Amino acid sequence: MFNKVFSLIVIIIAISLLYYLPNTEKVKLIGTEVKRMDQSSGKTKDVRFVVASDLETKDTLMYRNEDIIWPPYFKFDAGDLSGHVMNLEETMPDKAVLITYYGWRIPVFSMYPNATDISVVEDSYEHTPWFNIVTLILVTALLAGAYFKSKNLISENN
Repeated sequence: MFNKVFSLIVIIIAISLLYYLPNTEKVKLIGTEVKRMDQSSGKTKDVRFVVASDLETKDTLMYRNEDIIWPPYFKFDAGDLSGHVMNLEETMPDKAVLITYYGWRIPVFSMYPNATDISVVEDSYEHTPWFNIVTLILVTALLAGAYFKSKNLISENN
């Protein structure tokens, strides 16, 4: 029973980390867009989007650009980010940019990853996700420690 519960906890943590940890993608900016979207409450709201193109496949990629408190990105500059995108489009139209985002693109649910930062990079730039690597090592160590500590406590009580 303990192994099943612990496995479920690990799966929930893993899915949460996959969704919320920052990802990056090197792209070419195409533009910005604003869409009116329905909310579950029945209201509508305007949502900003950043439109980009994959450098290798030339596929069109879309990222939400919304202010967010949680996950702990504390992003309150969606308008500034849209302005930054427009400026980069005009002043550096052929430069590669690195978009930092979290989330997944799931078309069935109209889900888009949320862009949190955009910066100009060289074409040869390769990103190493050090924050994600360190976070995953720490979470793995904590989960392993909790697992073995709990196993020891259970075996001592039996």
